[in-house]
Amino acid sequence: MDTVLQAGGAFAGVLAATSLIIAQFERLSGFAAGVTRIDALWTGLTEQDQEEERDIDIASTSSDEPGQIDVRVAGNRLQLADLDVQTPDGSKTLLKELNLNLKTGISILLMGPSGSGKSSLLPTIAGLWNTGSGSITRPAPAPMMFLPQRPFMVQGSLRDQLLYPGQNEDLDTAQITAALKAVNLSEVVDRVDGDFDRTVDWTNVLSIGEQQRIPFALLLLRKPSIAFLDEATSALDEANETRLYQLLQKNRVTYVSAGHRSTLKDYHDQLLTLQKVATWSLDALPVPSRAGPKPQPVPV
Repeated sequence: MDTVLQAGGAFAGVLAATSLIIAQFERLSGFAAGVTRIDALWTGLTEQDQEEERDIDIASTSSDEPGQIDVRVAGNRLQLADLDVQTPDGSKTLLKELNLNLKTGISILLMGPSGSGKSSLLPTIAGLWNTGSGSITRPAPAPMMFLPQRPFMVQGSLRDQLLYPGQNEDLDTAQITAALKAVNLSEVVDRVDGDFDRTVDWTNVLSIGEQQRIPFALLLLRKPSIAFLDEATSALDEANETRLYQLLQKNRVTYVSAGHRSTLKDYHDQLLTLQKVATWSLDALPVPSRAGPKPQPVPV
C-alpha cells in the first residue's frame, strides 16, 4: 500500500512539473523571442561601434578635416561674418558666406524650405554646431535665451517653471503672476488653487499651446539681451501669437525667429531667406498693416 501511495505521489509530482511547462509555454516562448531580439540588438550595436571606430580611425588619418567656426563673446550684439555652415562631417555646405549684424531692438525672421539649413543656423549660433568657417560674435550664453518648438517642462511647481534655470530667485509671486497674465495664462494659477509651490506633472497638465507660452513668461522675467525663437509659436492660434510677439516688441526685446507662417512677417523688421543651394538674401520687411491689441510692457 505504501508503495502505491509513494508511486502515486511521484506521478503527481512529475505531472505537476510537466503541466507547469505546458501552462507556461506561451510565456516561455515570448521570453525566448525577447532574448533573441536582445541578442540581435546587442550584435547590431557592437557592429555599429566597430564601424564608428573604423570611421574615426580613417578620419583621424585624413588631411581633409572640416574646419571650425570662430565663436567670440562680446557685449550684447550678434554678428555673423563670412559664415559657412557645414554638416558635422564637412561633406555638405548648408550656408555660405552669411553676413549679418543684428542691432539692439531689431528682429529678424528666418525662413526657407526644408533642407535649406534653417534648423542648423540657430544651434550654430548657440555653439552646439561649429563645423564650417567664418566667425560668430555673440553675447555670453547667460544673457541669451532659446525658445524651442517643444518647451522643456521642469519637474516641479509652477514657480519652478518660471525660476528655471535658477536665475530669478529674487522674483516674488506678484511678478510671476503678472508675467503669466501677460501671456494669457492666468487660468493656470487656478488649476493649482493659487499654490505656486504645488508639484504638478506640467507636461500632461498643459496643452502644447500653453507649454509654448510658459517660456514667453520666463522671457519677460529674465529679460535676455537676445532671444532665439525656433517655431516657438507653432501650436498657438493667431490671437495668442499676435499677443506674444507684440509683447516682445513693446518690451524692446531683440529676437531672431525661425518659422514657416507668413503671418510672422508682421512682427519682424527683416527677413532672412535661405535657399537649398546654400544661398541667402536679407530684406527689410514693411511696417505691418494688421491692427491688433496693444499690450503694455510687463512691470517685472
